[in-house]
Amino acid sequence: FTCGDFTAVAILSQLSIPLTIVNDPKVKNQFRIQFCPSKSDDYKIEIRSYGIQLRDSPVIFKIIDPSKIIIDEIVEEAGPMYIATFIPKKVTTYYLTVNYSGYNIIDKKPFEVDYPIDASQCKANGSGLAFALANKENCITIDTSHAGQGTLKIDMHGVHEQPKLNLQEQENKKYILSYLAKQPGAYLLNVKWSGDHIPGSPFKINVEQGGVNKVHSYGRGLREGHFGDSAEFTVSTTEAGPGNLKVQVMGPHSEADHNIESQKDGSYVIQYYPKEVGKHQIFVSFNDQAIQGSPFTSRITRPPNAGKVSVEGPGLRSDILDGFNGRFIVDTRTAGPGVLRVRIYGPKGAFAVNMARNADIERLIDVQYNPTEIGHYKIDIKWSDVHIPGSPFDIWIVSCDDELKKIQVYENTEGWVKYV
Repeated sequence: FTCGDFTAVAILSQLSIPLTIVNDPKVKNQFRIQFCPSKSDDYKIEIRSYGIQLRDSPVIFKIIDPSKIIIDEIVEEAGPMYIATFIPKKVTTYYLTVNYSGYNIIDKKPFEVDYPIDASQCKANGSGLAFALANKENCITIDTSHAGQGTLKIDMHGVHEQPKLNLQEQENKKYILSYLAKQPGAYLLNVKWSGDHIPGSPFKINVEQGGVNKVHSYGRGLREGHFGDSAEFTVSTTEAGPGNLKVQVMGPHSEADHNIESQKDGSYVIQYYPKEVGKHQIFVSFNDQAIQGSPFTSRITRPPNAGKVSVEGPGLRSDILDGFNGRFIVDTRTAGPGVLRVRIYGPKGAFAVNMARNADIERLIDVQYNPTEIGHYKIDIKWSDVHIPGSPFDIWIVSCDDELKKIQVYENTEGWVKYV
């Protein structure tokens, strides 16, 4: 036989690819079929002699791209045992062939193994995903616990720089990513799981310059407080970056003690203890610069004392509806600072109450209500949310003098009336 006695073609997707047949230089009457596959796939090789297929023709070949072989390492253990490991790059079916010294040692076709890798099941969260501070370490948490066995790849770049990244693996396939950008501006963060973007990736992150102008403060203690009690406010440096916070509280004659408690998130709770009544100046600085609004002025007064509030007037006594006078006066002159609240409930629920400051005497409040039905009325009078002595007051509005005479008033710790 000669090479001219044979023809061979490779069939791929119904396309016929002519093959080259050459003599084997080492073995007489043995020939080699040569071809260069264009891609990895299953090829069917047909071999003919004068148009007739030879026995065992066609032959099926599986062509593998070596660049896609993804075995990471082979580890030899005790004796002749070997362990081959690989990490799948995407969701697909993988074909595993085991060869030793060039021979297939498994008398089967390649194993088919499915690896469910799903980047859509990854989750990323943390303040560092949307906002960050220049020259400060910002953190993101990435959870891949439900995404299969894959590899995490991260890169970040901005217009002027590529920030330094630090990825630390935690338990249960969770990661903490920290990055530090030196320049403010817009950055893109790509997070991929086995080559696929996770939900939200690429993330657009705005890096801003921190500083004293990014320090915020809030809380009642910046405006007011009570002598003998602590006052409190909060200072947030979350957007300002690293720095040193200082606080000083000065009263009319002496400095008030204070303490600063970190909340571990860039915010601080400050408590101070006024030693005297009067205006207090609160100085707050960050990196030795006064924050916006500093110094703050806090008015320190004595605490409200509902027990010092007194009340008097015909509107607190039972009477006949016709000609009823629903007026009474609340005296808060010795009760300290506070807020007066009056609520009146009649047979059909609450109704309007008119209150006005006395024009002649400061801190006397005139109260007026006008009932239109007979029945039981309840009057709540509170000073800074605390009942004054005698409150709640119970009165009865009746239709005639005979009914009024039947009312007996009983005094007890709550103060109430009973109609008999």
